[in-house]
Amino acid sequence: MAIKKFFIPAVIILFLFVSFPAMINYPPYGDVTMNYLNSYFMNFSNFIDIMHIHGHPIVWYLVMMPFAKTGIFYPYSIMILNYVCIFAALVIMLFKAPFNGIIKIAVVFSPIILDYFAILPRCYSIGILGLFILADMFKNQLKRPVLYSIIMGLTANTSAIAAIGVSAFFLLFIYNFFKNYGNMPKNRLNMGILSAFIILVSIIFLVMP
Repeated sequence: MAIKKFFIPAVIILFLFVSFPAMINYPPYGDVTMNYLNSYFMNFSNFIDIMHIHGHPIVWYLVMMPFAKTGIFYPYSIMILNYVCIFAALVIMLFKAPFNGIIKIAVVFSPIILDYFAILPRCYSIGILGLFILADMFKNQLKRPVLYSIIMGLTANTSAIAAIGVSAFFLLFIYNFFKNYGNMPKNRLNMGILSAFIILVSIIFLVMP
């Protein structure tokens, strides 16, 4: 029992010890700087043009915008922002995922987490966070369909990679919705229709670039 009690804190501390210094000492390269500059010059009248030119969905630009507009602690502000996203995603996985300890360790210390998502301040870590939140909410998706749909829409608009994962959650959402259609109260049905509309609008934004 003592091992189980200290397992997750030990994994978290070790992850911080290994990844945080590497993240802080990693210089931002051209693509990272370009995204930062896009957020600096972007406003709500030209973000569609920026998306067409650079092909990235809108969410990461919007999240970076306050830091880019003010120039606070560049580049550390966006590096830490990205790091917080992947760290939060891993904490959700460690506490909520029904995996054994070996699998959880393999995920946390996998090369793609340590050498990519935790270090490079790109749009992917926030998408991973969204996918992990969707996985955690999956069992209650029909109880909170609007919130679930909003998170799906936001996650789909973080990156094309995240959109692939969201498409799987979306198909399962539609399947479960119609599977339980006859047993759902009227207000829940209305929420389901609204949720479908939210997802449709999100997909339109996603394909615009």
